[in-house]
Amino acid sequence: MKLIKIKNPFWCGIIHAILIVLYVVSVAVTILFLSGINEPMLGIFFFLILLVFSVSICGYLIFFEPARLMVAGKAKEAGKMLIATLSTLFIFVLIFLLGILIISH
Repeated sequence: MKLIKIKNPFWCGIIHAILIVLYVVSVAVTILFLSGINEPMLGIFFFLILLVFSVSICGYLIFFEPARLMVAGKAKEAGKMLIATLSTLFIFVLIFLLGILIISH
């Protein structure tokens, strides 16, 4: 299987943001599905494991590739990718908040 290689840092950043949103949605659905578990120790364990896993996934998708580009001397591309990722995430947050406001009224 050959992975698609995206050379444009702007589009790569947008794809990373979409992957983060999909990851967050899947975690939220899983938490809602497992909300009936009433064991405190198990809840704390899963919370901490999920926290470590989430920080690693999101840290990789947001910061690793721009950091790699910076080390390779491509600061402009790194900046474009980081700004594209963070601004796309911000747009998703605004869409989510707008959806909540519309639904609540």
